[in-house]
Amino acid sequence: MRSTPRRRAGPDSNLPDTPASRPPAPSASAASYRTLVAQVPTTPAAGQSVVVWVDSDTAFGETAGLEYQISGVYTKVLGAYDTSHAGANWRLTIPAQPQGTTVSYQLFTRNQSGSDYGFSGFNWTYTVAASGLVHDTYSTAYRSPGGAVPVGTPVTLKLAASAGYASAVDLVVYQYVASTDSTLPAATYPMTWDAAAGRWTVTYTTPSVPSIAYYKFKITGATGETSWYADSYADDHDNVNQGGTGAQTGSEPQTSFQISVYAANFTTPSWMADAAIYQVFPDRFRNGDATNDYCVAGSTTGCPSFFDGSQPIQAHTTWNEAICDPRGTTCPNAYGNQFFGGDLKGVQDKLDYLKSLGFNTIYLTPIFQASSNHRYDTSDYLTVDPALGAMRHTAA
Repeated sequence: MRSTPRRRAGPDSNLPDTPASRPPAPSASAASYRTLVAQVPTTPAAGQSVVVWVDSDTAFGETAGLEYQISGVYTKVLGAYDTSHAGANWRLTIPAQPQGTTVSYQLFTRNQSGSDYGFSGFNWTYTVAASGLVHDTYSTAYRSPGGAVPVGTPVTLKLAASAGYASAVDLVVYQYVASTDSTLPAATYPMTWDAAAGRWTVTYTTPSVPSIAYYKFKITGATGETSWYADSYADDHDNVNQGGTGAQTGSEPQTSFQISVYAANFTTPSWMADAAIYQVFPDRFRNGDATNDYCVAGSTTGCPSFFDGSQPIQAHTTWNEAICDPRGTTCPNAYGNQFFGGDLKGVQDKLDYLKSLGFNTIYLTPIFQASSNHRYDTSDYLTVDPALGAMRHTAA
């Protein structure tokens, strides 16, 4: 905390802090002084609120107030009568702000009729320091072992923090049980401060059944305020930002880090260790059999419309022509109903070519009967989509 020149005497920020410029005190006012006793913490970190302790001779019905400003935006907060701090009788709280934010504030009194008077001027300023909070799911320095683990595995989790920033940190875990499709209530595990490493640490043993352990960290600041550190992503479809480092929030977020927990007897095939995988989207790879193309004369598959006729098929008979832009007006929303005729015979025809490139494994996007070109909306997992050909084409 440091003193700064007075920049504002009252509600009108253009008024200098001089007796002549101050508005007269309302007739119901009584307080003659308002003294800053303490600011806790002196230099807050991101996620920490600031408690300002004030001593004032307010009359019955009056309230001590505080006005803070951030980048020219002014906000008033009212205090609570509290004598728990030596020499003070009012407690006022400035909400937590992001790292690097500069906050200036002044004191005032609100009288019985709701009028504010006695503005002290913006004599106090602080800048929010870094909390130092870091957890990285991709680094064994913060999570070991990393990745998915078998049931009953001890996993060491660490949260870096600036020294003195937190008085306590808890690991909070929500266990999703796949077999029952349910999430158990939160379980809390106290963490231990490792001063030498500058990290809070705990060893968490994964559940005894296959599940997903969703976890986040609950931080209690040096002055008792609470914040959270968890994974930071937009929603469950935001695969780009899931995992890695997280972000601090003032309240518990919906997002979590996660540990996938699998059965102890689960193993991957031995060939996977040396697999060089080539992914194929069959409709766009190669047309090996034109007789199964949709909407082509003589085809065995006809020309159906999907979704009760609302999605008629658009057949592309020229292999490399551009798709019709579904965002435009020519074929609005035609995302999954444009077909080029690629099929399993086309894949089979090019196996030697793929092998010559060094690949020994093919990963196909869905090939079963569906109502789209991508076939992720499969309706029958026992029937190959007719536009892709027969099952015999899956055997080389």
